[in-house]
Amino acid sequence: MKSLQLYLVLTPDASAAQGPDAFTGIDAAVNGQGERYGAVRHKVRIMPNGYKVDFTLDFAHLFPPACSPEPLAPMMKGFSDEGRTLAQTTKLGVVVRGDATLPPQREHPRLTGVVPHAIADRRDGVIVDFIARRAYTKDQSFGALGDAMGPEAQVCVVTKNDEGGKKWLLTRGNPKFGLPDLEIRCVAEADLERDRTRLNLAQRRLHVEGPAGAPPELCTGPKGTYDGGLPPGGVRVRLAAWPMATR
Repeated sequence: MKSLQLYLVLTPDASAAQGPDAFTGIDAAVNGQGERYGAVRHKVRIMPNGYKVDFTLDFAHLFPPACSPEPLAPMMKGFSDEGRTLAQTTKLGVVVRGDATLPPQREHPRLTGVVPHAIADRRDGVIVDFIARRAYTKDQSFGALGDAMGPEAQVCVVTKNDEGGKKWLLTRGNPKFGLPDLEIRCVAEADLERDRTRLNLAQRRLHVEGPAGAPPELCTGPKGTYDGGLPPGGVRVRLAAWPMATR
């Protein structure tokens, strides 16, 4: 079973993470060399011999012309004024993708999470987690890397407007654990709390029993894309042969 993680690092440094020396430095950081990031790796309780985090980087020039910052705003509610200003004045977006085989105890989000953090840390950036729909300043990111990294911390339930005045409940974050996100469509306002409880129960079963233990529907949509909630024309990350998809 494999994990998927997707991050966007927004930085005012238009040359961030580019070139072989920068990539080598990030690779050394995420794979445990150096005291600062090695301390994060040492928090992983079970580390298979030779386990290595693989990641790829891509780049996008933002604000303008690629996309507007408004779609990212809901993910940045917890930012200080400084963090929000950094996000809105960025010159470069670094897209980080990590595909990892799940190690025992499934603490790989801690390991792969070092990649965007190392970029933001060195280049005064902020981090958007596309999969879990959250955003972090570099200080918030480093704190989170030392906290619990299970689904209770990495997965959230999102409520959106659906057709006919109904609501749409869906999870965000399960692909980090090699599992599909879940959804319940067309929920009446009166049934919102009941179905939110149902979705939370299914979410817990999913992580214990696998997909067979999840009654709500797996999220459906165009196969092979995960757009992080950005609009047409925004940063869009195309996945190759990923078995789940989102809207």
